[in-house]
Amino acid sequence: MGWPETVAQKIAAIMKVLGVNHFDLRYGMGGLSRQAHDQQSSSSGQVAPSGVRELLA
Repeated sequence: MGWPETVAQKIAAIMKVLGVNHFDLRYGMGGLSRQAHDQQSSSSGQVAPSGVRELLA
């Protein structure tokens, strides 16, 4: 998917096209341990949503 900023840009663009005001994101990352997946998810989950809000403002 990319860096959190890239993910935010992609999500914001899709939200504008679809005309939605919220989203749920679920994904799997094969080959990563559960701990590594949780750590990556936490990092993206903190940066991407705030970036989406800024881009849609």
